[in-house]
Amino acid sequence: MISEHFESAIYNYFDKAQIRYDEAHYSSIEMLKNRVKILEATLDNIGAYIHTKDCNGRYRYVNEKMLKLLGRSIDEVIGKSDKEIIDNELLIDSTLSGKLNQLVNISKGNETRKMEYFQKPMLNEKGDHIGTCNTILDVTKWYLENRELKKLAYTDYLTGLFNRRYFFKQAHELFHQASNLNKPLSVISIDIDHFKDINDQYGHSVGDNVLIAVTKMMRPNIRTEDIIARLGGEEFSIILPDTSKQKAKYIADRIRLEQDLSTITVNNLNSLKVKISIGVASLNSNDTTFDDILIRSDQALYLSKSKGRNKVHILD
Repeated sequence: MISEHFESAIYNYFDKAQIRYDEAHYSSIEMLKNRVKILEATLDNIGAYIHTKDCNGRYRYVNEKMLKLLGRSIDEVIGKSDKEIIDNELLIDSTLSGKLNQLVNISKGNETRKMEYFQKPMLNEKGDHIGTCNTILDVTKWYLENRELKKLAYTDYLTGLFNRRYFFKQAHELFHQASNLNKPLSVISIDIDHFKDINDQYGHSVGDNVLIAVTKMMRPNIRTEDIIARLGGEEFSIILPDTSKQKAKYIADRIRLEQDLSTITVNNLNSLKVKISIGVASLNSNDTTFDDILIRSDQALYLSKSKGRNKVHILD
């Protein structure tokens, strides 16, 4: 009888223990599910395109924002590679393998966005590589604002030409490049004749229009690799890489002649005949800095001024 009661007690004990184990196990699973739901909800509301891939480049997880970018449902993405799901409407300008982070253009339809792509390897408990965790941030606004700030830092506010700071930054680099490679380098210095008289007679707003008009005249006469800048007031300078003094003199003559034939309208009524004086100089074996060329170019400019203006002079 005792053994029967004992046996019954043992079975009863283990039955209750199993129930407690099942309840605890169920509770742990439910807790894990809730945590997964919270994590997914968090990732879906982060302002980033998040996804994971296995070692074969197949999607294992994709948040809602990434699904919208791909234009696919979750069932169409999981287990698939980029090649299988990305169509011609979505274009990425870079292969995203091999780099931990990079800046890429992602185009969808007629819109192109600048994105920063972060890729981090995923490891298991043993340290084996099992895939990648990928995050894409839309940095278009930051990129455009940063580009505009850089432009403002290097651009003359009135004419849109490069400013003095950028001019000399490029000048020293181009000088060392030309010197090391034994290539020609020329500089053209330009000054608007009687500019002070224009300001005094017509006002500074007309003077500003004259500066803008002269700038527009010069732009088509130079190459994309040339550096043209407003150094201050009515003074301009052009750096011509890989250009001999004869070629630079030809370009200077063409600019002077075009301005000589131009007319600048003032207040929609009167017109001005604005003239310019120009000096030209080129790199020679005695030059040790870019300033040596610029000084000779300025001296040639002053020679044009002293000889009656509206002229081009060259100094070796």
